[in-house]
Amino acid sequence: MSTTSQSVCVSILPVGAAQRAQVAEILAAAGMTDAGAGRENQAQVAIVHLAAPGGFEALDRAIAAGIPAIAVAPPNDRSAVERAERAGAADFVDPAAVSTELILRVRRALSREATTKSAAEHAGRVAAELKHTKDFLERLINSSVDAIIVADMRGRIVLFNKGAESICGYRAEEALARLNVKDLYPPGVARQVMAQLRDPQIRARGRLGASRQEIVAKNGERVPVSMTASIIYEGEQETATVGIFTDLRDRMQLERKLSDFENRLEESEKTSVIVELAGTAAHELNQPLTSVMGYADLLKRKLKEDDFAFRPVEIIYREAERMAEIVRKIGKITRYETKSYIGTAKILDLDKASSHEE
Repeated sequence: MSTTSQSVCVSILPVGAAQRAQVAEILAAAGMTDAGAGRENQAQVAIVHLAAPGGFEALDRAIAAGIPAIAVAPPNDRSAVERAERAGAADFVDPAAVSTELILRVRRALSREATTKSAAEHAGRVAAELKHTKDFLERLINSSVDAIIVADMRGRIVLFNKGAESICGYRAEEALARLNVKDLYPPGVARQVMAQLRDPQIRARGRLGASRQEIVAKNGERVPVSMTASIIYEGEQETATVGIFTDLRDRMQLERKLSDFENRLEESEKTSVIVELAGTAAHELNQPLTSVMGYADLLKRKLKEDDFAFRPVEIIYREAERMAEIVRKIGKITRYETKSYIGTAKILDLDKASSHEE
């Protein structure tokens, strides 16, 4: 930061005009000016003679105004120097060396001030960017219909999104305050999940692919879910676990309806009914699926692969693609074909039913 044309506050109160003029002359020789009486708060640097009556009061006023203050005090006056240091003086100069050292001290104080201001502005920008990113990630996580639950290694829940509130029935504040993650599983299941995550034989360390589990809701209901889970590491240290849960109640209800409908078709042999239903279902499902895939793709483009939310968004997009393929098959159903499901039950074989090959 250049000191040229900087207004420098000279607080030499209440010494005579001759001393003020002497200091002002030194400043003028370096291209600086005396701010003048009554304009001290407009200066960039304050020069305070501690030996003058009211010197420490002037020092306190300058520091309170955020102006770096150079204290003029003999180095052998330790009590005055120590008091000025505690008050926050930026630098010191010996009265006998004012003519030779004052400008150097002023420039150094200005340089420090400029550096501090620049660092503060940079820190402010970084903080604003971090807050923006944090807010975006929070909105993204809470916009997920899937439950996203993060817990520390003691099982204490530290993140509980809106999807988790919907599936589990707990408010986020309630879950963070008193729930342990193991309370959300049937007895013994949480321990089994952790054992699987730590299994050295699994292909991806600390990760579990989608599997069917049950979540115990607040009202005691066991909610069927598709779960993916992982351990979060800092170096080699386990720091947290994260689980993503997809509510399967609607899907299972749909599966039951499809199974019931299959039985009806089997009894009535009305193939045209299932063909009509398939066309209607495909038409109705295509529009929301297109929106889901579009928004998920948009989010993927905005996120980096190492972002916390990238993986959940990628799962949303992949599962939506999978559903879209199912919908396409449903829309191509031309005949009634079944396959074994559980035990003696049978369900519609989409691959065969949607094939045009005889």
